[in-house]
Amino acid sequence: MDQKNWNEEWISEGFATFFEDIIQLKTSEKDDVRKCQLLDLKRLNRHQILKCDCANVDESMQCLASTENEGSATAVQNGLNRQRMVSQIPYLKGYFFLMEMCSLVGVDPFLLALKKYVERFHGCLLSTEECIHFFSDQFHHQRGDDIQVLSQRWLYHSELPEQVISTVQLNDNQLYVQVSHHLHFWKRKIEKKGGGGVAPQFSSRSASAHQLVTLLDRLLELPVRIPSYIVRDIIDHYQPHAVNADVFHRTCELIVANRYSAGLHLVNQFLVNHSAMGAYLYGELMLTNRQQFRNVAVQAYRMLKSDMDSDFSAIVLDIIS
Repeated sequence: MDQKNWNEEWISEGFATFFEDIIQLKTSEKDDVRKCQLLDLKRLNRHQILKCDCANVDESMQCLASTENEGSATAVQNGLNRQRMVSQIPYLKGYFFLMEMCSLVGVDPFLLALKKYVERFHGCLLSTEECIHFFSDQFHHQRGDDIQVLSQRWLYHSELPEQVISTVQLNDNQLYVQVSHHLHFWKRKIEKKGGGGVAPQFSSRSASAHQLVTLLDRLLELPVRIPSYIVRDIIDHYQPHAVNADVFHRTCELIVANRYSAGLHLVNQFLVNHSAMGAYLYGELMLTNRQQFRNVAVQAYRMLKSDMDSDFSAIVLDIIS
């Protein structure tokens, strides 16, 4: 199955992202409460990525579906847009549409409907309207109208919901409560310009990567610049660059946002080893207007450009020029 036009890339990519979580939900040996808490944390982190992504691309690229009356001109234009190469919007908006539809009707009924969906459209190209019509028809007596509302929210409009997890849910989520405890520790240290005490540790190794992403996102949202010695302490304490690529990426954002020049070797390491994920960082490095930071972006590009896809290379060249 695949999409009929470039605008509707979510039909393939959104389903792939959605199934990552569903497979984890069905195969994890954790108890149901802990599994749901971990999935909520992942949703929170993905929503943050989506907000950042939407803030850095044209509004036309944030609508993932076109009505029949709009024709194909926009779809062709967006399909040729190089920004699509580095955007996660189709993955994440499609994911949220499917995840909220799944929450609406229940996991098992939705998986049964997905089986019928695959049987019906296997080997076909389909549009968003056909996809939505199928699921609305499957749940017509229960939630058909609500599915239409969800599609408008996530696929047909550029605006994003402010929240995907309610404050009440977060306060009941022990994984998030632990993140809040860690954030409180570092905020106190920043406000006191030092201070003693031992930094806390996350209790679950399997959940700590997602908790670290949430913590780093919250640190990036602080309205004050974090002193360099505290950025150093955060990196030394959690070793976030050694966890996975997503946590490493947030670590680099923290380094650049707080102008921590002693951590630039880590940013260079990330750009070299995770080149496809680095487009955003190239831009952030250039926006610092600090030559030392800008040099990292320029030198990394010169080192890697011969191995880059031509479109991705053009995107980075535009950023650093």
